[in-house]
Amino acid sequence: MMKKFVTRLGLTAGVAALALGGVSGTAQAAQGVGYVGPGYANNPHAVWCVQHLMNDLSRQYGQPTVDEDGVWGPKTLAAVKTFQNRFYATSYNGADGIVGPTTGEYLLTYGDQYYGAGNYCFWYLPSPDATFMPVASTHLD
Repeated sequence: MMKKFVTRLGLTAGVAALALGGVSGTAQAAQGVGYVGPGYANNPHAVWCVQHLMNDLSRQYGQPTVDEDGVWGPKTLAAVKTFQNRFYATSYNGADGIVGPTTGEYLLTYGDQYYGAGNYCFWYLPSPDATFMPVASTHLD
């Protein structure tokens, strides 16, 4: 009887430790997430995430938005470049319109948190393997 109790207690403690470890660590991007932009595969979910998170930020600043259709096109490219120029691009690291780790990090951090941060779009946008805090960059990705 005691052996059965100890076994259940150990199993319960192990499950609890895994659950706590899964939610208490730093939020990191999913491994192997590809860039989004011209010349890339552009998963429709990833493009939608770019469009949605950018639109959320654009609304906050009273800027125009793009259709959230999951299709990479000239309007989405222009919106990404505008976003990059607005938030972190300089003359040294001009906007390239590609959503790599730096742009992905900004979108996930500052865009709609229901989809950003460690939620749905976390699985589709690249970001550094650190945390969802802004990172200094000397070049765009």
